[in-house]
Amino acid sequence: MLVKLKRRKRPPSGNVSKPSIGRRRLPAPALILALVPALLLSACEPNTGGADDGLRDDDPPPAWRTETVDGFGNDYVGRSSSLAVDADGVLHVAYYDTVWGDLKYARGTSGDWSIEIVDAAGNTGWYPALELDSAGAPHVVYYDETDRELRYARRAVDGWLRETICDILVIEPEAALALDGADRPRLIFCDHYALAVRSAVRENGVWSFETVEEEMNIGNGICLAFDNEDTAHACYVDGIIYELHYARRADDGWSLENVAGDDNISWFPALELDSRGRPVIAYANSTTGALRYARRLSDGWHHEDIDTDDGDYPGLALDGADGAYVSYYARDTNHLRCARRDGAGWETRIVDTVGWVGYYTSIVLDPAGTPHIIYHDRDAGTLQHAWLE
Repeated sequence: MLVKLKRRKRPPSGNVSKPSIGRRRLPAPALILALVPALLLSACEPNTGGADDGLRDDDPPPAWRTETVDGFGNDYVGRSSSLAVDADGVLHVAYYDTVWGDLKYARGTSGDWSIEIVDAAGNTGWYPALELDSAGAPHVVYYDETDRELRYARRAVDGWLRETICDILVIEPEAALALDGADRPRLIFCDHYALAVRSAVRENGVWSFETVEEEMNIGNGICLAFDNEDTAHACYVDGIIYELHYARRADDGWSLENVAGDDNISWFPALELDSRGRPVIAYANSTTGALRYARRLSDGWHHEDIDTDDGDYPGLALDGADGAYVSYYARDTNHLRCARRDGAGWETRIVDTVGWVGYYTSIVLDPAGTPHIIYHDRDAGTLQHAWLE
């Protein structure tokens, strides 16, 4: 029997009522008492995987730190965001400001952020996808609700350059972006009216289009990455029958696979390629509520549970040894968690428990291997940054 999934609400157009903005505060003594259980859980909450983190029993465990990037008392920002890190360890974030209807960009490190408005023409900036080119310059694909266009922006020396890719007559708002070895942008999106997954490539200022898969209507969840040979890999959720599909571009077109078989898939899968160019995907199983992890090996797709207690909005990053980090929203507690996988299995830790936190997570590893997470605090209406010390 097909289980129909609840669709996620898209950012509304026009005015929205603001939630309570400030991060919740308690008097100092009560705050200390209230935080003791959370700190103990944050340091000690493994799941059944129990991976060894390399610490001795008498060593203090690494601690997650958090800070607000944007949304200091008068905004409701970060309901959708995208994160990248450059070779110097500087973080780059593209995100949507719901109140003002702007696409915004933040650049910085812990405690030191600069913020710019990329596009403020009407209600714009929905579902941004950010990538950095070989010089570290940001490129963003996003949806403009006012003009009903899929748009592309890149930052030049003298500011942001913007252009239209196509209008809403042929697309759904969400798209995925990746840059090849020559810094050419490629994106994947859904042609809603033709019921097809489409790909677009920009070369010499011109966008060209091709079909990836026909008879397909994508639900919320689409990813794209290039391997070292400039082969494009994509994954997306079939919005009609809720299957997770994987596509790889070969010389003669796109090859297609069903990743998860009979699993019913929630939204927002996350895709990365390992050191051998093989795809790995984090995704949610809506039937069991489990957050799952899929790897494509020589004999097909292998699946395992990351967290069986309900996980959503996963972000995925791989370290140099192909160890995985998965950030996600824990629906059972409304908290942000991060799971780490190495040869011993999965270890899960609580990252943030202050409020209703963990929506729209993105995770990267900086050049030192430190994980950084960008996410949305639904209670405070803020864009948050967490990192492991």
